[in-house]
Amino acid sequence: MKELIINYLSDLKNKNRDIHDLIEKFHIKSNEFTSFMKLLNSLEEEKLIARNQKNEYYLLNQLHY
Repeated sequence: MKELIINYLSDLKNKNRDIHDLIEKFHIKSNEFTSFMKLLNSLEEEKLIARNQKNEYYLLNQLHY
């Protein structure tokens, strides 16, 4: 799943990047939500992804921090 998220976010054509969009894209069920959020948080902690002011997810290098 980690690689799928990174691959999805690496394509700048994908404009739907907030948590609701990602849940829909990856078909996350309600009982999987917590695990999915933990995965996103771990990717943020690893500095692989980050959120902008609109809470949209991007690869860190796409945000030019």
